Amino acid sequence: MDALLALSDSQHPSSDGLGKAFIPTLLDHFEIHGPHGIHLCYVTVPARGSLSWIKQASYVRVFQLDVARALAAQLVLAVSYVHSHGFVHGDLHLGNVLLRLPPAVACMSDEQICREYGEPRLEPVLRYDGERVPPDVPSHAVLPILLGKPSEDIALFEAKIFLADYGETYSPLREARYISYTPICLQPPETRFESTKPLSFSSDIWTLACSFWEILGQRSLFDGFLATEDDITRDQVEALGVLPAEWWGSWEERLN
Repeated sequence: MDALLALSDSQHPSSDGLGKAFIPTLLDHFEIHGPHGIHLCYVTVPARGSLSWIKQASYVRVFQLDVARALAAQLVLAVSYVHSHGFVHGDLHLGNVLLRLPPAVACMSDEQICREYGEPRLEPVLRYDGERVPPDVPSHAVLPILLGKPSEDIALFEAKIFLADYGETYSPLREARYISYTPICLQPPETRFESTKPLSFSSDIWTLACSFWEILGQRSLFDGFLATEDDITRDQVEALGVLPAEWWGSWEERLN
């Protein structure tokens, strides 16, 4: 999360580019010392919900075309800003692209939010085996508030995003990263066929392109449901053609 500290630093001049507008502002950070160790906590501006959730809330699972174009353009600017500061995001998918809160909601008091969206809902924390919950586990969980709406109902003026979740972000100049933590259907093929070579900015570009497809279309380009590596490679070949010769020769399932 040091990357978020650097990316959201208000001391950066505005000449850093338009992409900074799509990085969540870091309002505060602190540590909590608990029974399981020290936990770093980061406070950012609230968001409305992820693009992934908003699509799942829809029966048709599509954005209006002008909205989809606006979302894709903002995502490009956000990734460009991250890369311009020497970082690879490392976990780029629609679950980490958040829709901003409308100004009217962002200015609401706690009381106004409760009147508009209901009181917080508490659910007791229970163990599967029926035993008593340990004292270091909360007795209740608070269900997240639902501020989003189906994708087809998002208007152009509402299509404003944040690129979130910098837990896997790294600098290729300082750290060699060989594993992709994005969902398997979004992982670039080099994570499989060049596993001894460190990943870099190009891995984000691959996942960015896959995210474009999902924003502009109804579903992911490659289906990751219960998929194996061979399933994903097979889908990549069917969509994009034969792999580079070195990769093609090393893929044992190519004959099947």
